[in-house]
Amino acid sequence: VHALLDGPSLTGAYRFVITPGDATVFDVEATLFPRRTIADGGLGAQSSMYLFGAADRAGVDDPREAVHDSDGLEILTADGRRIWRPLTNPRQLQISAFEDIAPRGFGLVQRARDFSAYSDNTDHYERRPSLWVEPLGDWGRGAVRLVEIPTALDTTDNVAAFWRPAEPWVAGKPVEIRYRLHWGWSPPVEAGLARAARTATGSGGRLFTIDFTDLPSQAQGLKALIETSAGQTTPVTLSPLPQPGAVRASFRFTPPASGPAELQLRLSGDVGDLSETWRFRWTA
Repeated sequence: VHALLDGPSLTGAYRFVITPGDATVFDVEATLFPRRTIADGGLGAQSSMYLFGAADRAGVDDPREAVHDSDGLEILTADGRRIWRPLTNPRQLQISAFEDIAPRGFGLVQRARDFSAYSDNTDHYERRPSLWVEPLGDWGRGAVRLVEIPTALDTTDNVAAFWRPAEPWVAGKPVEIRYRLHWGWSPPVEAGLARAARTATGSGGRLFTIDFTDLPSQAQGLKALIETSAGQTTPVTLSPLPQPGAVRASFRFTPPASGPAELQLRLSGDVGDLSETWRFRWTA
């Protein structure tokens, strides 16, 4: 498929090679010609819907367990670190930035695949695909941007994610772009690290439980490493779950007197990191 782009700020041409399958793949090539300097460009843009889930059921009057097309943003950094950021339906517009140089991939992902996670026999959110953006070539310095918009409807796409280059696109200078889109059940990333499969909160958002799955069977010296940009956390308690290779991390959070806080947690062992890094923004 070939397409032309023509607007007030830039023009350009796209070429899409589409390969259907269990995961449908789009190979995207584009050449863009800015008509003015653009400092706020976005690549690999995608949108989704998140109304509520286990982490934010307070005040929800709905018989369903959860309602969302995606439950998190997953990022694979240039140095191979995996980041998982659960989505939220915030009280006010929320924008997050995850800086990197030449990332390996990112996408809005639906991890919960059991019917019981939603109990919705009409919309079947367990069947919604994930979308993964795989940059081809060197995308340079920039940041994955996550935009979360308040909504009271499950018919509104209120979440967006894209890559924003650090360097602006200069008027008259061509911009060459290549990337690959993967539409499927899960991102095409290597296994080997435990995943944060479920995030839940209680006590007004101050009690956290994160369920990690796919923990390596040979893991020794398991411990949780937690950080917060503001406020304080209790030591993390790790408890095994009935599912093999699954463990629950629990802690309490005392928020700061004002402003948000960025929390992150990962599992480590004798051989280094055993899980991806779970990240969460707490707001009052």
